[in-house]
Amino acid sequence: MTTSELLDRLRRLDVRLWLENGKLKCSAPKNVLTADTIRPPRHAAAFTTPSEPLWRAVWFVPAVLSPFGLWAALGVVGLVRARLGREDEGATRKRKAKAARRRLEAAEKLKTSGSPADFYAEVEKALLHFLEARLGEPVSGLTRDALAQRLSERGVSAERQRQIQTVLETCELGRFAPGAADPQARDRVLDEAAAAMEALDGK
Repeated sequence: MTTSELLDRLRRLDVRLWLENGKLKCSAPKNVLTADTIRPPRHAAAFTTPSEPLWRAVWFVPAVLSPFGLWAALGVVGLVRARLGREDEGATRKRKAKAARRRLEAAEKLKTSGSPADFYAEVEKALLHFLEARLGEPVSGLTRDALAQRLSERGVSAERQRQIQTVLETCELGRFAPGAADPQARDRVLDEAAAAMEALDGK
């Protein structure tokens, strides 16, 4: 080994040489220099504890199950909302039916004190609003044939349909007919309207 090769090797091993008071001094990392040779530096081994398997981590099971839990929670919320929606719809129909009955009671007060036009208009509105409450859809703008079709789809008998159509036709004529002030005619239309409501209430 030449002098230059030796110096180059010493530099790579972080060995420093210098003169001090005419004497050669040196500095080197531990265990690099021995009495008769130059040793390459030893690599210190780093011993670490093996990491725990991922599936044994505390958060692993909750993380895997959380999507299923979320879907289950959303499903429960959807069912609750649907049930509440049905309950709200049922409560709304009951409220409308109750309001229609109050309207029929108001029409009865008009039987003797009000004008024929007001009386028959109130009976007609009471029956139409009651039908809307029971069918769950507007019926005021329907033709007689379209109304009959809706009633048939809901299982209303032909006899009951004729009763309803008779009340509506009587109310329509009563608003303009000269003989509409007859007390007996008013009693009949009130009774027919009340009977139709009761029959539909039992369905």
